[in-house]
Amino acid sequence: MLRLVLSLALLLTALPATAQITLTADDVAGNNFGLSFISQNFFVQNPNPATLQALLDLSGDDQVWDFTVFSYDPNDPSRNTFVSPPDGLPGSDDPAFAQANYAVSIDFPDRSPDLPDSLSWTFHRLEEDGHYDLGAIIDYLGTQTRSYYDEPYLSLALPLTIGTTWTEDAVLTQEFPGVGTFAVTISETSVVDGYGTLVTPAGTEPCLRVRIERTATSNGTATTVIIYLWLTQTDLAASATSVPGPNGNTLTALYSVTEGEGGGGTSAPTAAPANLSPEDGATGQDSALSLGWEAVDSATGYDVQVADNDAFTKTFTLLVDEQNLTGLSYEVTGLDQGATYFWRVRARNSAGTGPWSETHQFMTATGVGLERLGDAIPQTLVLNANYPNPFNPTTAIRFDLPQAGTVQLLVYDLAGREVARLVDQPLPAGTHQVTFDATGLPSGTYLYRLRTNTAELTRPMTLVK
Repeated sequence: MLRLVLSLALLLTALPATAQITLTADDVAGNNFGLSFISQNFFVQNPNPATLQALLDLSGDDQVWDFTVFSYDPNDPSRNTFVSPPDGLPGSDDPAFAQANYAVSIDFPDRSPDLPDSLSWTFHRLEEDGHYDLGAIIDYLGTQTRSYYDEPYLSLALPLTIGTTWTEDAVLTQEFPGVGTFAVTISETSVVDGYGTLVTPAGTEPCLRVRIERTATSNGTATTVIIYLWLTQTDLAASATSVPGPNGNTLTALYSVTEGEGGGGTSAPTAAPANLSPEDGATGQDSALSLGWEAVDSATGYDVQVADNDAFTKTFTLLVDEQNLTGLSYEVTGLDQGATYFWRVRARNSAGTGPWSETHQFMTATGVGLERLGDAIPQTLVLNANYPNPFNPTTAIRFDLPQAGTVQLLVYDLAGREVARLVDQPLPAGTHQVTFDATGLPSGTYLYRLRTNTAELTRPMTLVK
């Protein structure tokens, strides 16, 4: 997992006392060298600058760096595939990367469709005395850019313990097709300035904290970035950056955990839960209802989203965005009448999240106030004209049932789409009336249809707003 935060650094241009740890090349390699495995990064979402800065300011002995105080966007993880040896990858036959003994590809599988796709491959070499960066290939909208150091760049001196310090200077050459080649001078000073405990939603581990001050100079302009790494002897890690700007520092942070086999931890769920209730396309649902789904092996929790659009974007209304639920159901309340909603669910555990389930939709009921009028038993099946008609926004619909049975009273628009399910239940013989509330529907002509075990009757009505 040390390799994860180091590859990202290349691209970024009350608990008991914790014993101090030492990290070696074997810790960096873990059980994963010679394998391919996947890791997920979880980015801190809209952090409070003061809270994050206070965490970054912690250094020294026996500190606690608590990442559970932040929220994380479930729609914006990146995935990292580690490949050792890096055979067959873009750039693996590049002479600049010939010394690499592993590579990391980074992509954003759940990225918003309005953002451009990008994929990068970073190349590294791990030795007993240190971890070295060689360069990267970045694919942006189908165009590949290439960057490489003039010599292997020491990004982590090994073994690593409290007080370890190292400096590094190099030239990073960047090639942009159709634009040109640029040279960036990199100067870096690094120190292990603390040890203690890293606390994340995925777990808690003893850690070392590394502070890296990196200055990049190009065309006479120098930019300094502070990079923070929290490194453990397991598959858990975290990183943060502080970039100076005219209005203060811009702070970002994330934690990472292995998703695939060989990472020293649990594999993330590979299956999506099956949506159970309400079933896809259900209508006439209450404004408060229970969403239910099947369990997934290895899951310790579930994420649920409900929205008024099937893209589940916050540009519209993401009504429910619950994470790490421990049960197999979730109670939704406050839904509008006569509205269509979409919902999905996915499993999670300490290693990450699985795929989203199929998206199911349902419609809430529009009719209210079903009642039986009197005790008389009518002789024939009758669907009466609604009153008033035209109406805005409510109208009463009366019907006569000569015998008991299951009854449906449905409302359709002129395109034949069901827009409301007023009645769908067994009823006794008699005269019944239901109030139809069309608050959520546009003006127009609608058809209401009475359906029993023996017959079907239809009438029009007009909503004028």
